[in-house]
Amino acid sequence: MSQKDLFQRGSINLAVKLTGQLLNLAVIPIYINALTPERYGALNVGFVLLNFFVLFAVLGMNESITRYFPEAREEDKGYIIRTSLFFTLLWALLLFTLQIFFIKPLTLIFLDDTVFIPLMRLMLIIAVLESLNLPVTMLYHVEKRNGLYALALTGKNSIKLLLTWLFLGLWQWGVTGAAAALLAGSLFYILPVHKILVRHIKGGLSLFWLKKLLTYGAPFMLTAFAMTALFQIDQLLIKFLLHLKDVAVYGMAYKLGSAVQYINAAFALAWFPYLFSMQQDEARKVIPKTLYNYLKMVLPAANGLTVAARYYLPYILPETYTTAADIIPWVIWGYVAYSLSDFLGAGLLIQLKSHFFSIAALAALVINIALNLIWIPRFGIIGAAWSTFISMSALTVISYIWAQSVFPVSYRKHNFKWLRLFLLYLLPLALSFIGWPFPLWISGILLSVWIIGIAHKTGAFGDLLSIIKR
Repeated sequence: MSQKDLFQRGSINLAVKLTGQLLNLAVIPIYINALTPERYGALNVGFVLLNFFVLFAVLGMNESITRYFPEAREEDKGYIIRTSLFFTLLWALLLFTLQIFFIKPLTLIFLDDTVFIPLMRLMLIIAVLESLNLPVTMLYHVEKRNGLYALALTGKNSIKLLLTWLFLGLWQWGVTGAAAALLAGSLFYILPVHKILVRHIKGGLSLFWLKKLLTYGAPFMLTAFAMTALFQIDQLLIKFLLHLKDVAVYGMAYKLGSAVQYINAAFALAWFPYLFSMQQDEARKVIPKTLYNYLKMVLPAANGLTVAARYYLPYILPETYTTAADIIPWVIWGYVAYSLSDFLGAGLLIQLKSHFFSIAALAALVINIALNLIWIPRFGIIGAAWSTFISMSALTVISYIWAQSVFPVSYRKHNFKWLRLFLLYLLPLALSFIGWPFPLWISGILLSVWIIGIAHKTGAFGDLLSIIKR
């Protein structure tokens, strides 16, 4: 597979994910207009708790399906799907039962008020559905049903957007309406694959495959927990150290800022199979080249989003949320720093040292929690944004150091190209954080034109057009 093929496949994945993400982001204006900051903050905390529930309910079954399904015999494929789905459902229902009995104290601990009990109850139901949807997502991919996956993801987010507008914007159901919209989307997600699913779930279960699936998948829990906590623990800490209203502002900023991660997530789906298909000597040459091409794509996007957040967003946001404009850039660049670990730390995966990445993620999580505990009480929610950037950068640096120790890769061949690329993009980035003697919108236009010019000069537009035209 050539670099063009790699980035073309990544671009197809990106188009699907971006469509879903744009639909997902479109609910934010509805939330901030229809909900008080306190209630939107409660909804964000509910989302965080939902994600942790799914993590512990799935127990790495999604990873096991990816590992064993493609090469399994047709008979065993049925056992893999049936066993993984049945176990996930059973375990998720057990977790649901344990938590539903303690719904009142849990609501008071995390949401401060028993008025949110209906929200918490709905979130637990959604969590059970999303626990099943994660293995289903793997089924879309291992069966190579990209069209059905696109339909499922787009339909899920479209239904959520439509019903959020209806339940919140028109009928004013509040946070319960927001959760009901999410529930409807989760139910739809499984429909496009139902025929394939029905074919696989006919038959018995296998204790042999259950043991094999858990043995392989459960260890991934460590990394999954570390990464989930790294991405979301700050919102829980803000809730306990400050207030739900602060969670609302930070949660909204985080959703907008983390959108840049969809670029990396899309290309990662094509990058890792491409990487593992080649010999080690070839991989040493390809990693720097691919990283350079990836940076040509992600740096202009990150710069553009930063300028948009700082110079255009304040005109759109309600006054309560204007501080988000200072938070979003730190989240954007935190995710850019994190995305580089896929390339700089790739040697760990090539040498089957993925447990090193788990340790790096746990170290980053410890840094994140420590900095949050120090900075949030002193500086407020901007301290959480700084913590995100530093901890994600630390994860990439640690991964790079360990990867170089087990799989050395030279990045020195094109030193001048690297230096030129970073200087061209870091200069407008630095200027975007400095006050200009112009109105905000004029400064934004000047920087936007500059970034577009740089993207053209470095060939980012040409590469993108060649991928689209191909």
